[in-house]
Amino acid sequence: MTTDPTGAPHRIAVVAAELALTGARVDAVRADLTTPDGLQALVEAVHAVGRPVDVLVLNAGVANGGAFLDTPLEDDLAVVALDVVAPVHLAKRLVPPMVERGGGRVLVTWSVAATMPGPYYATYAAAKAFGLSFAQALRHELRRTGVTVTALLPGPTDTAFFAAGRMQGTRLARGPKDDPARVARDAGAGARRTRHPRGTPACARTRGTGPAR
Repeated sequence: MTTDPTGAPHRIAVVAAELALTGARVDAVRADLTTPDGLQALVEAVHAVGRPVDVLVLNAGVANGGAFLDTPLEDDLAVVALDVVAPVHLAKRLVPPMVERGGGRVLVTWSVAATMPGPYYATYAAAKAFGLSFAQALRHELRRTGVTVTALLPGPTDTAFFAAGRMQGTRLARGPKDDPARVARDAGAGARRTRHPRGTPACARTRGTGPAR
């Protein structure tokens, strides 16, 4: 699949249609995950399917480029809401039933930015650092439950991310980027390799970046 999903309704519909071609049942839900109501709507939609969650992928995220003193406060808080609050909220609501069943996989997309400070995208890099620490801690806590946790740390990827975050003019945006299809394949492979909850963090590697953890 080469589609770059975003929150736009037509993009969600395209992704749902592509997935349906595989024969899978697809229930598309549009929700604003920066709001409590949106998070609640997504959780309720998941429960309404009536089937257990075998694989939970927490992938929504946003960035905002620019000097911290120049970016609007509401933009920085939106990054925190989507990149920090949303995955914590969804994990808190959806992981416990997985633990009760004794199995499942959690795959969280963070960023290689989690491993270093990010001048001119300070809030985003800090949010990703929080996420990596959260995923590593959760993995340790769940190591004997049958539920695995894998964090993907991709480098620059050829998606609409840079435009959405107003980062088109950065050196990072102008440099080489990974193919999103390859990143997705590596992410899936890394999550599948995490079979032993007591093992070390899984390595879902993307070109030019370090391992996922």
